[in-house]
Amino acid sequence: AANWPPQAFDPATGLLYVPAVDAYSIYYLTDTSPKPAGFAGRDDMLEPHPSVTAIAYRTGKIRWRHAFRPGISFSGVLSTAGGVVFAGDTQHDLVALDAAGGSSLWHVNLGDTPSNTPITYSVDGRQFVVVAAGLDLYGFALPEPVH
Repeated sequence: AANWPPQAFDPATGLLYVPAVDAYSIYYLTDTSPKPAGFAGRDDMLEPHPSVTAIAYRTGKIRWRHAFRPGISFSGVLSTAGGVVFAGDTQHDLVALDAAGGSSLWHVNLGDTPSNTPITYSVDGRQFVVVAAGLDLYGFALPEPVH
């Protein structure tokens, strides 16, 4: 089964980073046929409280939680070997968090909610991060390596 939105695991910290939402929902039965499609209805989420939550994979205990303002974000989570976790928040930001403690390191407003899991790649030793928001694709580069 597919996991959406995607989580990330960092073997260096032993943490699983999960885009989580604490919320209540009201479910409505809309398909009363003998063999309904899906769960036979729809739901309305009431004031969702999203976060990136770091879970110790060996114990299942929550190590830290970085909460966002109430709302809905469809971004997954990316963890990097450099100790940074990237995710989209509900305020149209791409955020970079400290992988060990969850503190905010950096953010940039993209003008729309990030709609995918950020990706990273390296070219000639320089790291890039790319994320989509709305109909646009944004790319960011770390400073050139010092030789």
